[in-house]
Amino acid sequence: MEIAFWREDRLKQISGPLVSQIPIVCNSFTGIEGEADRGSLLSGALCTLAGAVSEDYDERGGGSGGALLKSLNLGILMQTRSEDAKQRIFSVQCATRLWRTNGIKLVGFVAETSTFIAELAEDDNDTVVKETRRLKKAVEDVGGPIDGL
Repeated sequence: MEIAFWREDRLKQISGPLVSQIPIVCNSFTGIEGEADRGSLLSGALCTLAGAVSEDYDERGGGSGGALLKSLNLGILMQTRSEDAKQRIFSVQCATRLWRTNGIKLVGFVAETSTFIAELAEDDNDTVVKETRRLKKAVEDVGGPIDGL
C-alpha cells in the first residue's frame, strides 16, 4: 500500500503561505534580468499545488479538495485588490495561469471569479485591463461565456 506525502491536509498547510508570497515577489521586482523567473516560479508553484488536488472532490467547493481549490483561487483573486498596480497585474497573471492549467477543476468557481473580472475590467491601469481580458478568456474557455462582461 502506497501513501502519498502530498495529501490535502499538507497542501492546505502551504497554500496560504504560497499565496502570501505574491506581494513579496511583486515588491522585489527591480528590473534586473532573471527577475521574471521568480514570478514564473511562484505562479508555477500555485498551479502545481492546484494540480495536486485529488480529482474526487465536489466542484461546488465541497470536500477538502474543493475547499482548497476555492481558497487558492479566492486567495489569488483577493491579491488583485491591492493598491499596487504591479501586484494587481501579477495576481491576474497568476489567476490566468491557474485557470489555463487547472480550469476543469475550477469550473465550480466561475461565478466568484467573474465578479473579480468585472471589477478588474474597470481598472485605471491599462495593463491590468489587458491581463484581465486574458483571464476572462481562460475562464470562458472552461466555463462558457460570462454574461454581462
